[in-house]
Amino acid sequence: MRKIQHILALALAVTLGSGAAQANTTIVTLTNIVVSAQAKTTTHTVVAGDNDWSIARKYGITVKELHDLNPSLDWNKLKVGAKVKVPAKKEASKPAAKPAAHTNTKTTKIATITKTDVNVRSGPGTNFDQVVQVAKGRTAEVLEAKNGWVKIQFSGGTIGWVRNDMVSISTKTVKTMPVAAKKPEVKPESKPETKVAELPETPAAGSNTITITNIEEPKEEAPAEPQNTGSAMPLKIEITGNDVNIRKEPKTSSARIVQVTKGRVADVLAQKDGWYKVKFAGGTIGWVHGDFAARTSPDAKDPVVAKAEPKAASKGVDSLISTAKDQMGIRYSWGGTSRSGFDCSGFVTFVFAKHGVKLPRTSLAMSQYGEKVPSRSKLIAGDLVFFITRGSRVSHVGIYIGDNKFIHASSGGGSVRIDSLSKDYYNKRYAGARRVAKFNKALLDDAKAELGQKAIAEPDPASYQGPELGD
Repeated sequence: MRKIQHILALALAVTLGSGAAQANTTIVTLTNIVVSAQAKTTTHTVVAGDNDWSIARKYGITVKELHDLNPSLDWNKLKVGAKVKVPAKKEASKPAAKPAAHTNTKTTKIATITKTDVNVRSGPGTNFDQVVQVAKGRTAEVLEAKNGWVKIQFSGGTIGWVRNDMVSISTKTVKTMPVAAKKPEVKPESKPETKVAELPETPAAGSNTITITNIEEPKEEAPAEPQNTGSAMPLKIEITGNDVNIRKEPKTSSARIVQVTKGRVADVLAQKDGWYKVKFAGGTIGWVHGDFAARTSPDAKDPVVAKAEPKAASKGVDSLISTAKDQMGIRYSWGGTSRSGFDCSGFVTFVFAKHGVKLPRTSLAMSQYGEKVPSRSKLIAGDLVFFITRGSRVSHVGIYIGDNKFIHASSGGGSVRIDSLSKDYYNKRYAGARRVAKFNKALLDDAKAELGQKAIAEPDPASYQGPELGD
């Protein structure tokens, strides 16, 4: 624009300088010379996320120029599919072909969780804090291995350690471009060339006046703030892991409010740094990490509010035995009731609680609960089997799994394991069996945990003052 004004000024000076000697005076008037950056135009079809700022940037013009091309368009009500007038793009010269780059391969180790409710900890040991608890089947990238533990990172960014006997490791190979092979530099599109209005020839002799009006110089506008094109916050989420922690604040170090089971549905109140602030049907509000929640239909209902259909007994028993076997190898810990360590009765109560059956805490109390099984020949999978391992009363309990075998947390064996009732040690100390559940609708429905109950800390063996817990 300044160049045009300079040319006009020179033309004016030349004309005025020669006009005094001329006989005839001609008034040449240049009116309404408006400098425009407008080139040939085409149309742009609005897509989701478009606004005046993004469209102007795409076609290499200012927001004002875009508005000038579309004077009747209401930019505050821009709709997907609308047609917007924009400058036609010029054919860009194709960059010279570059030699084909050789591809490299990268091998990544993937860990798949093979047990139920596996604790992910902040360090390689059971003495480290629990970061989160994950369900069977979850996958994560392996970062390193140390002392029988593996450090893993989930897709949502959560990092922690798990015991290597809780995961299976596989490898995934992907092709990568070498570091030296850089993409050609992409230069921003240049603005359309400015068409300059042609100046009239020098006036004939005698001309002494040039009137120039309405010369506009475009003003640069600061681009508008881009709109947030991130994914919209869901209305509801569904819990995808077992025993997922709901926390007071959106961070793993925050206090736990409650643990919820897989399949729970909650309303989403807010979203921050990969966490969802949720509200359950019972009124409990807290934060859950996105690694353990998935978007669901706005019409989805919380299964705790709408009672589930009864499960078949055989399926219930098979599932219970499967849950028990998933704990194989977890260390024995006196007074332990979680996957960081079990004692015999802690293991049994943990497994049955997963299937809606609440049992007394000690092996002695369990031996007086439910229906007595008259003989060993009448045992069925899911029955509790009791032993007198010291003194004169019941002090050990396990779960019968069929084929004359039972699974238990063994103090002598040091972990959760399977043994035979015919084994000399257990055969001599067998004290009977009880049938505590038939896995019918009433038992399953009555055992549903009430949402909102505060988390209860695990008992400390050194300070435990209750009845004898058993081996």
